[in-house]
Amino acid sequence: MINSVTSNTPITAVWGNSVATELNAVKRVVCTAGTRPTGANGIEIYETDTKRTLVHDGTGWVIMNEPWQNGSTVMTAGIGTLSSLDIQTMKFKRSDGAVDFRARYRIVFNGTGSTFLQATLPLPVEAGAVTDSAIVGWGREGTVTSAMVIAQAGGSGMQIITYNNAYPGGNNADLRITGRYQMASRYS
Repeated sequence: MINSVTSNTPITAVWGNSVATELNAVKRVVCTAGTRPTGANGIEIYETDTKRTLVHDGTGWVIMNEPWQNGSTVMTAGIGTLSSLDIQTMKFKRSDGAVDFRARYRIVFNGTGSTFLQATLPLPVEAGAVTDSAIVGWGREGTVTSAMVIAQAGGSGMQIITYNNAYPGGNNADLRITGRYQMASRYS
């Protein structure tokens, strides 16, 4: 049985087994994203260029672990318009069909924004009754009210409110949110 191979290691069938049979016995393959082998159920790979670990589940490659990466995010008000934001940052990583994220938003001038804040997430949220409006994140507004905030999932974004359903924004509001949600497609 083969325990680990690199992408440049030739696999030779032994004892009358086919190469496919030998590949199915491999526990971990080290490769790059460009040299990833054709998947077989249960094979784990580590991509040296992306630093990701993936497992093939019989249908496709599932990212089991990857480094944090920068994502884009845009915040708007539920009603009205935010006059000025100077920070909108998002970091995320995928793991076994879920997305972990960290976001920061700083509203310089609130303008006419009210009701709730909404922000895009790096990858679409899994659709369905269980995840629609589910709490996917939590955090705090750190400079004006120090109120705890929660983020509810929906489509490709989240709605942000305070713990008591109040509007979390305001002039100089600094929101920091962390969370986790199931993504729409678990395959890379």
